[in-house]
Amino acid sequence: MESDSETSEIFARNKAVAFSERMESAVAENSENPESGGVLFSRHFRNGTRPTGELKPWGNKTFIDAPLVKFGERSLSNYLNGKRPSRNNAIAILQTLFETNPAHKTEREKLGRAWGVSEDDLRSLNPIGETPETRKAPTPSAAARRRILNQRLMEFTLGTAGQHETETNFGLLGDFRFGIDPFREIEAVIGMGLTRIELEKQEVGCGPALGVPRLGEENATGTGVRAIAGGWEIVAAKGKHLDMKIVDTLMVFERIPGEGPPTVTIAASAYQDDLVPVFRDPPPDITPAQKAIIGQYLKHRGYRKGQKIDLGTDILDGSPRPPRTEESQS
Repeated sequence: MESDSETSEIFARNKAVAFSERMESAVAENSENPESGGVLFSRHFRNGTRPTGELKPWGNKTFIDAPLVKFGERSLSNYLNGKRPSRNNAIAILQTLFETNPAHKTEREKLGRAWGVSEDDLRSLNPIGETPETRKAPTPSAAARRRILNQRLMEFTLGTAGQHETETNFGLLGDFRFGIDPFREIEAVIGMGLTRIELEKQEVGCGPALGVPRLGEENATGTGVRAIAGGWEIVAAKGKHLDMKIVDTLMVFERIPGEGPPTVTIAASAYQDDLVPVFRDPPPDITPAQKAIIGQYLKHRGYRKGQKIDLGTDILDGSPRPPRTEESQS
């Protein structure tokens, strides 16, 4: 008579053999049908199909850690080898691979048909990792988070461009104003003006929208804005200083599924060589040489040579706002 341990071992072996046979059958079915769900899923998994259009091969852990995926590594292996997932798991896979990107519509429908999932099933879910609250357009930072260090020299704010708003994309609108940093010298108003600034961008949870050029990408705009690596520069006309208002869409960003609400930070900076003296109502007997000496003196007195001048930062923040409480309203 067999012991309980022997019976358990026999049962475990039979279960393993049955599982192996089912897997071999699924693999054989996949190889015979190039349009089967397992073959199509395996192809997208190996290629690294992602909602943004980027091709970056998936790893088992990366895939099962995706926000909508609720199954484990063993189920993933089964689905890759031909086992048909449940409706909920199939929707999770389709959303993780394609989300609602229209560029993936044909491939998404093909894999959906293989698993009996329709486009209506997919539209019933929110984009990955987002809720209706976090899908709203990012908002400008509160005044307490905006850092403008010299408002007489330069100030700016960020917003969103309404004409570029969709569920997945948003335009970054910049509002820039320039002036002079004034001094009172020899009974004349003299100040420092900017001839050039740099804008450095940092983004989290989003990236450049495919096929949408940044402001000043090919040539500088009429206001002197030119796209450079990592951001933009704004340059005054030769012999002039920046003394204008610029309101324009700098670029369009696309949310990255699974990475949470998007945030964009813009930091403005300049160097001493980007400053120029500006004279208002100078004495009639002042000579050009005196102007040059006074200008150099003020430039070196207020700003260090070779050191980056921090002009300030602003943030476009897509994070959900904390709920208002009685204390916050009082």
